[in-house]
Amino acid sequence: MKKLLLLPLILLGSLVSQAGDRPNIVLFIADDLTYWDIGCYGGQASTPNIDRLAKEGMQFTQAYQTVAVCGPTRHHLLTGLYPVKNGAYPQSGFVKPGVKSAAHYLKEEGYQVVYMGKRHFKPLEAFPFEFIGKEKELDFGVMDEFLKNREEKPFLFIVGTTEPHYEWSKGDPSPYKPEDLILPDNWIDTPETREFFSKYLGEVTYSDWEVGETMRVLEENGCLDDTVFMYTSEQGASFPYAKWTCYEAGVHTAFVVRWPEKIQAGSKCHAIVEYTDVLPTMIDLAGGKVREHLDGESMLPLLKGEKDTFRDHTYSMQTTRGEPWGGDHFAVRCVRDERYTYIINLHPYMLFENHLTRYGDGFFNSWREAGWHDPEADKLFLGYITRPPVELYDRENDPFELNNLAEDPEYRTTIQRLDKKLKEWMVYCGDKGHETEMEAWDHQWKNYPGNKN
Repeated sequence: MKKLLLLPLILLGSLVSQAGDRPNIVLFIADDLTYWDIGCYGGQASTPNIDRLAKEGMQFTQAYQTVAVCGPTRHHLLTGLYPVKNGAYPQSGFVKPGVKSAAHYLKEEGYQVVYMGKRHFKPLEAFPFEFIGKEKELDFGVMDEFLKNREEKPFLFIVGTTEPHYEWSKGDPSPYKPEDLILPDNWIDTPETREFFSKYLGEVTYSDWEVGETMRVLEENGCLDDTVFMYTSEQGASFPYAKWTCYEAGVHTAFVVRWPEKIQAGSKCHAIVEYTDVLPTMIDLAGGKVREHLDGESMLPLLKGEKDTFRDHTYSMQTTRGEPWGGDHFAVRCVRDERYTYIINLHPYMLFENHLTRYGDGFFNSWREAGWHDPEADKLFLGYITRPPVELYDRENDPFELNNLAEDPEYRTTIQRLDKKLKEWMVYCGDKGHETEMEAWDHQWKNYPGNKN
């Protein structure tokens, strides 16, 4: 009798082992959150839940994305392809015919693929998730219902919040007294800026509460510790030198991964990684084969502590053409290595426009006024709305990228080296610079073939 009972136990152990090798995956995507405002990244916002993820998992210190606006970011993240390659490089764009997403690849590996919240990707045929709840809303009751009735297979669950996207109306700013806040070195210190920064930090804390609710629902359904929980802050907030730019606050993103007993708790990874690496990592976690056509590589060796180096460079771009309230064209291309940021502006000295510059968003007009009376403030104001042809920054000595070294002969070799890498990347992506920019409108959803919306 004991021998007969032993066989089912052995089989059960085998199944448990297989399940452990194919974990559930949750990806939580914030919306317009500058990474350095998060508590575990040294920020002033109270973010106990994100901090918990970092304490119990691995915190990446050099994670980047390619475009500092929502739409291209999500297409880029979910397809594992650079924006010009997938076609969705302008805001409100769509991917080219035949482009697949995480929904396809994880389904192929036997996963149930579910999405809740903000989408901002098109067409939906390229993103065949099981969508639950209302678009742009996080309903944790609906999430709980899904988990209670899920299929007997591992799942990929993506949570896309709309916080802390402007207008910062859900959070409580009262813990963040404007007069006590520390502003970044590349901001102009005005009362209006402090007031809106306070509101934004309150919204960051609200977004952190949503992370906590996601973890709570997973835990109550007995699957938190069987899940690889990935958190990312997306691009920077809609403050100057952040969203809509290729500066650090624009494209440097928070990336934290929790995976009990697999990832060393409280560890930090200083390797350069990109959003293109997230999808290959998911496929690897699911036990799938490498898809050679994807632009990234699996980060699994980093997560397991088997290696500590990864990329030598990371790339980013910005297309203003097609951006609501943006100019007809203001194009940026950028490459980074461990130390330097190299930027080329394809349309230098033209006026850089977006919602922030056109409508002030409640504080940017105070920057303009401050520049009338203060030369240093005027330098920061003008430096945001106009750009030279080339920019080079030494982030080791200039983390806020204030001192452009492009005209310094000492850095000529550095510029030549990085310029070569950037041009090679553009060729690889099929990016023809100005010509590609002029085609941006053709890649917007309103011009999608057959679309009458």
